[in-house]
Amino acid sequence: MQRKKSLVYLGACALAVFCVLSLTGLPAGNDVIILPEFGSDAQFPLHKISDSRGRLWMKIMSDKSQNKTRRGNKELEYHFQSDINNVAIETDEDYNYYYDDEADEDDDDNKRALRDPHGMKPDRLLLLDESSFADSQQRDVETQIPNYRVSHDPRLHDNPATQIQIPALPWEPGEVRNQKGVPLVVGKTFWSPEVEDLVPEGNAETVHDDIVEKVHALDVAEMRPPEWNRCGRPLNQFVVLSDATEFCARYRYPHEKLVHGEVLSYYLSKLLGFDSVPIVVLSVVNSSQWRHQNISRAGWQPGKVVALIQWKDGVETRRSRVRMPKALLEAYENRSSFSSASRQFPSLSANDLSSLVQWSDLILFDYLTGHYDRVASMQDGADRENKSSIMHENIRNLRQVWQSGKLWLIDNESGFRDAYEMMFNGREAGQKFVEFHEHVLNSICVFRKKTVAKVAALAAESDPHLVLERFAAMHDPLYERLKWSKNGYELFKYQFHKRLKRVVEWVRHCGQL
Repeated sequence: MQRKKSLVYLGACALAVFCVLSLTGLPAGNDVIILPEFGSDAQFPLHKISDSRGRLWMKIMSDKSQNKTRRGNKELEYHFQSDINNVAIETDEDYNYYYDDEADEDDDDNKRALRDPHGMKPDRLLLLDESSFADSQQRDVETQIPNYRVSHDPRLHDNPATQIQIPALPWEPGEVRNQKGVPLVVGKTFWSPEVEDLVPEGNAETVHDDIVEKVHALDVAEMRPPEWNRCGRPLNQFVVLSDATEFCARYRYPHEKLVHGEVLSYYLSKLLGFDSVPIVVLSVVNSSQWRHQNISRAGWQPGKVVALIQWKDGVETRRSRVRMPKALLEAYENRSSFSSASRQFPSLSANDLSSLVQWSDLILFDYLTGHYDRVASMQDGADRENKSSIMHENIRNLRQVWQSGKLWLIDNESGFRDAYEMMFNGREAGQKFVEFHEHVLNSICVFRKKTVAKVAALAAESDPHLVLERFAAMHDPLYERLKWSKNGYELFKYQFHKRLKRVVEWVRHCGQL
């Protein structure tokens, strides 16, 4: 009976704390909360942390779990997956936790697990009131996270009062929902999982492995001249392997830097987790797999490297042509940003959202590679002709599978080498393309969280250019045959890192709008 009374009393205390916090807000600075049930020495210091999701966490730990998680006198770190910044706070506490976005099965959205890097976690978490952060446009939310400790008190362990769950508000900070209540944007800057699920699948990882294996094992059975809507330039060829797998063979000698750009762009897409860039495999002209073909008739020289690029059926039809989404085009033309605050959101269809998610990846991809022959070439045409309506036309080197809406980013030879050398040569024409890319990047402020995380991880590397090159060489041994000019390599080394950091900077800016 006494234990039941204690539990009821503890529950009442916790509820009282919640009510006080709801009405008055959490104490700031070095304030403490005291629960009388545990004596006057049971003081709970509060610490501040920036949480872009606006969640208020009260951590209650038993002595047992404290002992398990003791790591020495360190900084307390909370890593929030919804924010690309890891925030550290100096404290005399002995814990080191990160935010685990994959909660236990018995945890719902209101009770995520805070785990330490060694797998331990607090005994209980209590989500406090979020009402003070209900405004979806709340900026720079400063969340108070109390660090609850009760020394040597068994009453806390398995106490139902510590498991009180406060229902989350239907609208979280930075969250946008449609009229049916389905989340569209979370954390102000990221597409919701529900929206990402609308995007059709592209190349699975196994498809890459299968195609590479085929190229290395099978002979070329047929070579056909290119057409305007299939493989393009005269020296390119439409190639069919002995198992009927089809490719565009890109032959660019003596301008092999374009082959270099094609393969580097593809492996960047793999590093970023994209499935929308056709697979690229290098081959040497006149190697054994070409023995049944008359390569001289194609105008090729033996011993040169060609890029075999996966052919996607249906991308040569009129219905495969793609225009910029209206919501994004409006932001572009107004020199504003399509963001979680954009008025178009309530009227966007599932197809609109799927397209916008894919365009958000496309924009980051083309910005990083410097691709000048897709959206940027349209911008150049509009600028040269003083005709803004050009941006309303079909986008170059972008196709879709019209039945599903899956976008394919084709013809990426202008990425990296040729693009960087053109943009950063100190000439006015190159500077224009730098500005074109900045304009398009600035037109969008909603991205895939996983894409941003991978860009941020690359940006954090001291030599991201080496990470990309080693990744390409690991997957395609012929990559080493593609040689850099000294100036080209220095540009790649410097500008790639700079552009990675610029993307991270822009996403941070978007989170503060």
